[in-house]
Amino acid sequence: MKPLRKWLSRALLALIVLLVFGWTCAAASQWLLRYRAQKLLADIHALEVNRTTTAEAEKLLSHWAHLGEVETGCHDGVCSHGVFSRNISPQIIQSPYTEKSLVWATSKLSDALGLRTATVSAYFTTESGVVTSKGFTEAVGLPYSDWYLRQGAYVPELIISSDESSVPRWLAEPDPLHPNRGARFRKGPYWPVIQFSPKESASVKADLMDFHFSCMTSFFSCHNENEILPATRTYFAKELHLD
Repeated sequence: MKPLRKWLSRALLALIVLLVFGWTCAAASQWLLRYRAQKLLADIHALEVNRTTTAEAEKLLSHWAHLGEVETGCHDGVCSHGVFSRNISPQIIQSPYTEKSLVWATSKLSDALGLRTATVSAYFTTESGVVTSKGFTEAVGLPYSDWYLRQGAYVPELIISSDESSVPRWLAEPDPLHPNRGARFRKGPYWPVIQFSPKESASVKADLMDFHFSCMTSFFSCHNENEILPATRTYFAKELHLD
């Protein structure tokens, strides 16, 4: 009986150590992504639309090639470049074929442990030797209890983009008082996008690209996009219930 009890004690201790190690790795991954996200945003801020040369911008891609995923494609003289970085997902990848009960269980466990998915991406376009647009996107997982709060739509994460472009393609009417900027949802009550032109002042540009990264690492989840990019309050206060 004693050997069995001793074996069970060791097995339990090993399981606890394994769980603590797993949680530590996942939490460390979140902090590492936060650190990289801050550096990546700083690099995007350093690019100047209509001024930074293609050669200068490509140095950013070379630097991030071993730190994230880099994508580049060209069409009709316009080249698009992107850098993507994400943490180790503590949740099962979502798909229409994932067992709902398993998704519920793993998601609730992740929420209880303060773990969540997160992704950041920076992107820019070049044409005729200069940068013609740039942008940044941040996505952070929502707690399971928030997934269907927006008109019943499936929204498992907070995701927001802010883009500066010399030729902004407004997909919503710009504010008449601010013709050089506009905002819209990319889909339903999901994914706010802010767009602005280089004509805006430096202070406005800074506000519209003032991404925060605390939602990636805080033990308790964030619940709205305003906690990631405060400028969303200006454009989406009513839709996101921020007023």
